Amino acid sequence: MKTFALSAAAMLLASTAMADVQTRTITFENEGATLSGTLYLPADYSGERLPTVVVSGAWTSVEEQMPREYAEEMVERGFAAFTFDFRGWGKSGDLPQNVRFQEDPAAKTSDLRAAFELVATLPEV
Repeated sequence: MKTFALSAAAMLLASTAMADVQTRTITFENEGATLSGTLYLPADYSGERLPTVVVSGAWTSVEEQMPREYAEEMVERGFAAFTFDFRGWGKSGDLPQNVRFQEDPAAKTSDLRAAFELVATLPEV
C-alpha cells in the first residue's frame, strides 16, 4: 500500500493559493430547503461589481471538491464565483421527505435557477 505525504513546499503553495481568494458563506432558500454556498472574491476585493460565474460540480460532488477548484481559477481570472451544494448533498438541506444523496435532475435544475437568482442580488455582482 502506498502512502503519500505533502512536502512543506506543496503545503506552502496550497496555502499561498488560498491566500489569493477571500470567501463568504451564503445560505439561500429553494423549495423549502436551505442551501449552503460560498462566494469567492479576489483577496484584494474592494467593493467593485465583478462579472460572476455560478460553478456547480458533477452531479455527485459537493462544493468543496471540483467546484472550489474552478471557482478559485475563475477568481484568478478576474471573476467572482459562487459554488453551492445541491439539496440533499453536502451542507445543504434535504430533498422532500428528508431524502439525501439521491440524483434528482429536476431538483438540481431548480437549485441552479435559485442560485442564479440569489447571485443576481449580491452587491459584488
